[in-house]
Amino acid sequence: MQDPWCVRVYIVVLIRYYLSIPLLPGIWNHISFTREILQSPLNLETLKLRQRKYFSVGLFIVLYLAFSFGHQVFTGLTTEGNLYSPFLDEHLNYVKAFRRFLLLMAGEFIGLFGHSTSVYDLGLKMDTGRGVRLVYSCLGLSILSFWWAMILAFPQSLKNKIIFFFGGTALIVLLNIMRIAAVALVYNSWPKTEVDHHLLFNIVVYGILFLLLYRWFNLPQVRRQEADAINEKEERR
Repeated sequence: MQDPWCVRVYIVVLIRYYLSIPLLPGIWNHISFTREILQSPLNLETLKLRQRKYFSVGLFIVLYLAFSFGHQVFTGLTTEGNLYSPFLDEHLNYVKAFRRFLLLMAGEFIGLFGHSTSVYDLGLKMDTGRGVRLVYSCLGLSILSFWWAMILAFPQSLKNKIIFFFGGTALIVLLNIMRIAAVALVYNSWPKTEVDHHLLFNIVVYGILFLLLYRWFNLPQVRRQEADAINEKEERR
């Protein structure tokens, strides 16, 4: 989504939480453990724990930028202009395919309310003549980039990574499909309605992602790793 302030806010929240800079009450176990690491004298054990934390944060930022800007670069290469690539546009245009998928699924959702729809290149039209136009900023690729980077960058078991990666992706896509369908239905019934659906979508989706993020950092695998590190440190004292 082209709402960078939302992305920036949640990136800051993610990094501050992971590095244990206090944000909310109720996470003091995680905070006290990492604060102990960051404030303890530099030894090999402490250095390794610090490096692990900062490496994950650095990897997250790199992956997020790679995914986010990669989507934009690819979109530029498949849009007619100076750097246009007919081969990419005709054979590998995943952005166009993803847009069509969202529109077709939104059309199926609208059909549940008794309307027929038709899909064209950038949008969807209902049998009443009204519809929606799905531009790049409505695809949710920035949100997906945030989610993918977070799951890939931060430590967790392979099983949990797979579950959260595909489960979170499916949830984001489903919410976007429902948003597209809802916008079409609302503007069909109340054409003069002015709703900032981009903002509402971002608030809802990033709120859900924050809850999933909180759950991610409190899964047994992560808690076990931190407990093992504490036990090793106590044994060496």
